[in-house]
Amino acid sequence: MASCPRERCAIGSFCYLVVLLFWLSAASSGQTDRINVFVSAPTRNGFVDTTKEIQDSVKNVRTKLSHMKEFQLVDGRNGAEIVLTIVSRGVGSTAYGQRVTYTEGYYTGATLESGPMVANTYWVSTVMEVEQYRKEFLGRYTHEYSSSMGAWTICADQIAKNLKSWIQANREQLKQPGVPSSSRLQEAQPTSMPVSPLVKGQVGAPNQLMPLPVAEKKHAPSTESADNVGTVSVTCNPDGAEIFIDSIGTGRAPAILKLKPGEHSVQLVLHGYRDWSSQVTVKGNSIVNVSANLEK
Repeated sequence: MASCPRERCAIGSFCYLVVLLFWLSAASSGQTDRINVFVSAPTRNGFVDTTKEIQDSVKNVRTKLSHMKEFQLVDGRNGAEIVLTIVSRGVGSTAYGQRVTYTEGYYTGATLESGPMVANTYWVSTVMEVEQYRKEFLGRYTHEYSSSMGAWTICADQIAKNLKSWIQANREQLKQPGVPSSSRLQEAQPTSMPVSPLVKGQVGAPNQLMPLPVAEKKHAPSTESADNVGTVSVTCNPDGAEIFIDSIGTGRAPAILKLKPGEHSVQLVLHGYRDWSSQVTVKGNSIVNVSANLEK
């Protein structure tokens, strides 16, 4: 027997209500699963240590993250599970190697990223903080034009996607009960340090040995006090050369090393290229930038 129009209307309204409740439940569940992220420029002595360029990248990264369902942007460290700091940006491998000059505190203890870097590579360096864990996310884009041509936006997109991949791999760890949010992190205290000139090295005989993978590590512990230890930033073109300090392997370039004051030998070894070596003088509480163009 056919139902009357009133019954059909009631059934339709009931179905609509069920669908609406299901949609609201799914949306609420999606909101709950989101990770709270605070995106900011560096801070120093209580002030935001930023420039227009850094603020542009902050805006670009926030825009990219806002379009991803995994993230919920927040306006401060309080309540943030992840703090993402847009530490620096620039063009070229030399500028990238010098990025720690005035922002060293943010890179201390961080897992650093490396990748192909040439004179016209645009890059944005960020540091993610989750409790005491720190990791650099690097966005980079190389083209042949003299202007950026959207390179900064591409860098922001890479950073957002890399952060998304990291979140997907570590979601269970982030959501464990009892894990405090990143708002309890101690604020990094980057310090300005004098910079020594770039070091010019000598090119040696072609290297015929394939360097064995060496875990990134710091040089032998110094007997000097922490205040007197110097920093050596090592970069090369191309990236990936094995670094030897005083004949001891210390990882691969680019890298940031802590060394005691005095004379040190630096050697870069990369299969298919000539060995590169130089002597550097390290002073306490200062940075020496070592940059090498490897030759075949």
